[in-house]
Amino acid sequence: MLDYFLNYEVDWELLRVPPETTAKREMRAESLSSEDEWWREVLEAADEASWGQWQTRIARSVVVARYSEWFDDFKGRGNKKNASSLGAYFARHFKAGGMPSWPKTGSKVQNNGKRENGWVFPSLAECRAVFDKATGTEHDWPDDEAQTVHSPAA
Repeated sequence: MLDYFLNYEVDWELLRVPPETTAKREMRAESLSSEDEWWREVLEAADEASWGQWQTRIARSVVVARYSEWFDDFKGRGNKKNASSLGAYFARHFKAGGMPSWPKTGSKVQNNGKRENGWVFPSLAECRAVFDKATGTEHDWPDDEAQTVHSPAA
């Protein structure tokens, strides 16, 4: 029997890759950054009707204000992001989730009678799928009619 184990072929590269388990995904979900936690809550609370504003165009100042309000209530870890830092977060997040160049920037949006810079987000279903992929987690998202997935044109 000792001879068997001494001559057993071990795949050392495979041993370097830990298994992907439910516990590991749960641990990732519990240790999300403040921005990821906020974005998860936005995606969980959204439905077809409320997502329309996000999918078309939304002023950066509105997104930052919603994030800042949440951050102040939540007392998130780390520093509160400004508009450019939150934009950088979204760029990294969507790239890690397989949708680089989202959210779209450069569009002007009417907000309280003023034209402001805005962001355009993909569909709710796509944002949820990107979130799961970017964070390495799996969420049981609420069922809704927002399952339209369109081709992400650059």
